[in-house]
Amino acid sequence: MEIKRGHTDTEPKSPDMLNIAQDILRDTERLIEYLTLNRLQLPTHNIDSVDRPDTDEYHSFHARLVTNLESLQYLVQGPKTTMRTMLCLGEDLAALQVAFQLDFFSQVPLSGGISVASLALKVGLDEDRVCRFMRLLATHRIFIEKELGYFSHTPSSIIFQNDEDLKCTGQYILDEMYKAATESASCVQATPHQSDSKNSPFATRHGVPLFQYYEQNPVHAKRFAKAMAGWTKLDRKIDIKGGFPWSRLRGTVLDVGGGSGHVSMTLAKEFPQLRFIVQDLLPQMLAAGEGDDTPGSEMKRVSFMQHNFFEPQPVKDVSAVLVRQITHNWTDGEVVSIFKALVPTMENSKPGTPLLINDTVMPEPGKIPMHVERELRTLDMLMFVCLGAKQRTQLEFESLLQEADRRFSIQGYIYTTAPPTPPPAPLPASIPSDIRLMLRATARMAFTTADEIPTLSLLYKLKKIDPSPLGPLNDAMAVHNGQIGIIRGDITTLAVGAIVNAANKSLLGGGGVDGAIHRAAGPELVLECQTLGGCDTGCSKITDPYKLPCQKVIHTVGPVYNLLYRKRCEAALRGCYHSALQLAVQNELKTIAFSAISTGIYGYPSPAAARIACSAVKDFLDGEDGKKLDKVIFVTYEEKDANAYSQILPRFFPPSSDTPSEPENPTEEQILEAEATANQLPSVPKTDPADSEHAQKKQKQENTD
Repeated sequence: MEIKRGHTDTEPKSPDMLNIAQDILRDTERLIEYLTLNRLQLPTHNIDSVDRPDTDEYHSFHARLVTNLESLQYLVQGPKTTMRTMLCLGEDLAALQVAFQLDFFSQVPLSGGISVASLALKVGLDEDRVCRFMRLLATHRIFIEKELGYFSHTPSSIIFQNDEDLKCTGQYILDEMYKAATESASCVQATPHQSDSKNSPFATRHGVPLFQYYEQNPVHAKRFAKAMAGWTKLDRKIDIKGGFPWSRLRGTVLDVGGGSGHVSMTLAKEFPQLRFIVQDLLPQMLAAGEGDDTPGSEMKRVSFMQHNFFEPQPVKDVSAVLVRQITHNWTDGEVVSIFKALVPTMENSKPGTPLLINDTVMPEPGKIPMHVERELRTLDMLMFVCLGAKQRTQLEFESLLQEADRRFSIQGYIYTTAPPTPPPAPLPASIPSDIRLMLRATARMAFTTADEIPTLSLLYKLKKIDPSPLGPLNDAMAVHNGQIGIIRGDITTLAVGAIVNAANKSLLGGGGVDGAIHRAAGPELVLECQTLGGCDTGCSKITDPYKLPCQKVIHTVGPVYNLLYRKRCEAALRGCYHSALQLAVQNELKTIAFSAISTGIYGYPSPAAARIACSAVKDFLDGEDGKKLDKVIFVTYEEKDANAYSQILPRFFPPSSDTPSEPENPTEEQILEAEATANQLPSVPKTDPADSEHAQKKQKQENTD
């Protein structure tokens, strides 16, 4: 079996200019094909051109193209021209600063154009400098001079006329932040070993720390609130709504440092069973939320409270605590204080109440495409400039949480490459019985480890699975019953050695579980899969997991069921399980979780598929390589698959009176925990992961033999 390992390229594999150009042409053709097949408009330079689609597929093409385009541009320009361009960025931003300060964007009409003379008269500036500013901006495709002395909007300029929030974002960045950034060298020279809000470039430039500045400048504070809303529109959206199972919660969600409450309002609209308390220190931020005149019952379920989140929380008995885009605004000691101040709320809420930390986790250098890493490190510098603070790595988060309180239990991470918002503006320094923390870059349901998934031995003991009335097909083997696990739920949340994806031949994503895995892993998975050259039916290939909690993803291509070719389909499906198990052993993975291969849109009858799966796994476990696996897990999602496995498993793995894999005398706590886990098995969503009809038809067509 061929095994290929992939990674995310931060630079093209070959510096050869022709090879890079050919890659650019190939990926451009694929991108156009994707847009055409999905009936999406191709981007143009025209003012009515639509923005890029916010899909994983598009972002995978985008990442490869930008990586190659930047590399080719560097090779063509050379280091000196590249550095000259970077050194002159200040002059480019100077022109943009004037355009925002004098609001060129609103003065240029939506349709048609405006003469330099008319624009100069409207903004109160001489014609010569107006023309020079506009012509420099036009070289960045911000405005266009279609006729000598007449300027019109472009897609990049029109957004600042149509969206007040985005305009405020531009004004905020090029006013307070741009001015502060010019003081960076002076700041670090003055305080070479200390970095905080009082010793930041912002404080050096403006005389006071950022939060105090906005207290003293209410007009700028009001603009800041709009700028925060605008910032979220500048890059890919982070799916707070879809990333965590909010529908399972009942009661009140505490939104700590929630600013004007736009996130809570969005969640309240989608989840009517929830109430929200939005806390912030600045009255201007709270007033912006309370003054929202958006119609709808959700506003009645969102309340606002002024609170300093460095001080002990007064709110008790909540269903969840959300700390969104806050930690990057503060020094390490201050973040520890924020976490400590949450403890009273956690202690006075139900055990297991989640603390959801939504922030960016910084990557290791060179692990993601260079332009994406640059975006994140630019945001890290923004935190330094405005607050003397920083973005953090996974290890840094873990250390701060443990320092705050050792009862914090990290449930897992979901990574995002989308940049966070700039700092919200609350003010200074200010939260366990059982504290369970879900720390993630985008909120998502807690992960399940292999040890938490019940074995057949345990399920027989708890009478959750009964022996088959048809009798066993094999002799009972306690060791095998201790190696087999079964759970009904979302395979993308399993923190195991490998999860097995029911892929199509292209390996580029499709419907059902395939689409769910690709969405959860992020666009980097598609990039690696593009290097594997597809996969034949009945075979498997392995990749890294990216944003998934497992160690590896094994992609196997099941057969499309055809009764006329039943024997061929059986052999192919058996090959899927055997090849995946081989890959797991060859990669020294101890646990592997199978989705129900081919039982979705490929039409394989669930009982027949479960029979082949159990038979193939049993044969493998009987061999020498079977001893190298600790647990093989069957993961079902739909009821028909769950029913099939509950009937078929006892025939291939019948109960045994000898159960050495389980504790001989389990404690009451172990029994209760095991029963609780087993009782959760049927509690899953009743709908399949949403995928387009087109993707499902395409997947089925690609895999028809």
